[in-house]
Formats: sequence, structure tokens, C-alpha cells
Amino acid sequence: MMQQPIACFLLVIIGFVAGAPGFNGRIIGGTPVTPDPDGIVTQFPYVVSIEDDFNHFCGGFIYNPKWVVTSASCMENKVISRLTVVAGQMNLIDPEKTEERQSVFKVIPYSTYNNVTRKDDIALIELSNAFTLDTQARDLIKFNEVFTDEGYTPTGTFIGWGATVLGGGFSPRLRYADVKMVENNPVCNPYNSEEFTISSMICAATIPDETLPSGPAEPTPCALDDGSPLVQTYNGANAETTIVVGVLSKYSPICDSADSSVFTRLSVYYAWLYRTAGEQVYTTP
Repeated sequence: MMQQPIACFLLVIIGFVAGAPGFNGRIIGGTPVTPDPDGIVTQFPYVVSIEDDFNHFCGGFIYNPKWVVTSASCMENKVISRLTVVAGQMNLIDPEKTEERQSVFKVIPYSTYNNVTRKDDIALIELSNAFTLDTQARDLIKFNEVFTDEGYTPTGTFIGWGATVLGGGFSPRLRYADVKMVENNPVCNPYNSEEFTISSMICAATIPDETLPSGPAEPTPCALDDGSPLVQTYNGANAETTIVVGVLSKYSPICDSADSSVFTRLSVYYAWLYRTAGEQVYTTP
């Protein structure tokens, strides 16, 4: 049976005051990640923050020690010498003992990426030096196809530092929230047939949070969540398994939870990922 995973659809407060972020101690939508008693973040050790001049602008995940996966749209018009990838991080403001920072050596977007339709919206980042992985604070995650059972709507989790209010900056704390994936319908509202192709994209809709008051306050991806991973956790043959199935490509421009979000379907790019970045192993290339 599918376990409810981990998704960071950092919610939007539609009616915020004077256009300013309303951090009043209660962020509606998504759950903040917390460290263990030793101060180590163990929940999502594969999630990374990608920075431009030390400012977070996109998310991604660790593919292997030397490579990170994100969306190609994240990397458009970026100057490589200004980019840094940070692993082992939970808080974007306060330094943490588990953080490891690496500069970027190369960015490789998929060759047929279309910046209008966001088709093939995936990119690989080669780091100047490999991350030191330790399975707790910094770890890779294997990718695969969406896990489905007949007659069952698969659920997933999105993780990121995206804005928690429309027009706001990044969330200081990494957050996650659940979504459901629509795998039995080629239509993904509000996108047209050119903007959504089920063979290479995943349509994900918000799972209502019944603990919240009624109204528009539901988790949804927002600005600065781009490139962040969508994962699934399920009971495998021998143990619970977590896989990454997509990276965030498109979402409502006004962060409206009524609209679905679109993730690049990672399984389609199996050959390209292995040919470009090698196997998903711990050894440094």
C-alpha cells in the first residue's frame, strides 16, 4: 500500500497584507522539515538548493556525488561562475553543520528542451567537486517511473523552499506537502495539449489539508520551487522504498491550488541520465 510521501507545495496566501510576505509564525500549506535531536536533517537528504550569487532560486536533487538534477528552465540565462549547489541544508538563512557547498562546473540541459512549452524540461549540473555523501544529511536518491496500482490514484510528495505567499521570497525552512498524480488522463488542467504531454510529464494536483480552515488555503507549488523533486514512498518487496519520479516544471503563475502542477517525468530520460552522468553510485567519477 502506498505511503503518503513528501511534497513541498509551499502554500500561497492569496489575501496577504500590502503585498508583503506574512510570516506570522504559521505558514499555511506544507509542513516544515525539522532536524533530529543532534541537529541533523535526515528526512530529505537528497534535496539541494541552487544559488545564484548565494541567493536560492531553484531546487534539485542529488543524482550521484558529482551530479545534480534540476529543470532546464531553472538554468536559463545563468552564469555558471555565479552558481553554487548546497546539500545537507534545511534552513536557507542560518548555517548548519551538515551543509556542504560546491561550485558548478557545467550545466547540461536536455538537447530538445523547449522554453515555450517546457517540453523536455530537465537539466544536469556537474559539480566542480563531488559531494561527500553520508546517507543521513547528504545522500543520493534513485529515480524511477511512477509507482501505480490498478484502480489506485498514486500519491507523491514535493519538497522545496518556494514562496509561502504570492509575490514572496523563498521559505527560510525546507517544507513538504502531499499531491496526487493523475496517471489515467491525458488532460492536465489548465494546460493545453501542447503544454502537457503525459508520456513525458506528470500532472499533480493538491491533496486538500483537512486540518486547515475551509477556503483557498491549500498547499501548492509557488515561485522558487522550480526544479525541486517529486518523490514517492511505497512498500517494496523487502522494505519501504523511496524514489524520485519528477522535477517541478510548471505551476500556476498566481500559485492557485485549484490548478494542477506539471513535473518532468524522469523515467523518460533514463538513457540520457546514465549516458551523461553515469550510474547512481557513491564513488566519485
